[in-house]
Amino acid sequence: RWVFSPNVTDEPRIDANRMEHYYPGHEYVDVLALDGYNWGEANVHYPVWQSFREVFERGYERIVAMGEQPVWIAELASSDEGGDKASWVTDMFNTTGFDRIEALVWFDEDKEADWRIASDTSVLSAFQTALSSGAVVAASGTVDAAD
Repeated sequence: RWVFSPNVTDEPRIDANRMEHYYPGHEYVDVLALDGYNWGEANVHYPVWQSFREVFERGYERIVAMGEQPVWIAELASSDEGGDKASWVTDMFNTTGFDRIEALVWFDEDKEADWRIASDTSVLSAFQTALSSGAVVAASGTVDAAD
C-alpha cells in the first residue's frame, strides 16, 4: 500500500505549496492521510491550543476531495503546553464528522514538545479509558474495539 500523507498545513503557506500539487493521483495512492499536531504553547511562532477538529477539519476536507480511498491520520499528537492534554485526547475520540477516518497513528516522542501518551497519568488514563471501554467512538459512529 502507498499512503499519501501531507501535513494539515501547507508549509510554507504559499499557494504554490498546496498539498494538492503533490498528489500523484488515485492510480498510485491506496490511502489518503494527514499529519497534524496540537502544538499549544510549544510553538513559539503560533502559540494556540487547538482541538482535534481545529487541527484536522480543513485538511480533512481537502484530502477527501482528492479521492475515495480510505483516510488515516498518519501522524498526530498533542502537546502538554497551554491546555488540558487529557481532555484533548478524550475530545479526539469523541469528535464526529470525520466519517472516512479508518486509523489514527499517535506520534509518541518527547521532542519539540512532550507528545507522549504517558506524558502524564491523566493523559494515559484518557487513552486507556477510550481504548478499553469495549467500543471507541469513531467519526462515523461506534466501532467495536475488537474490529
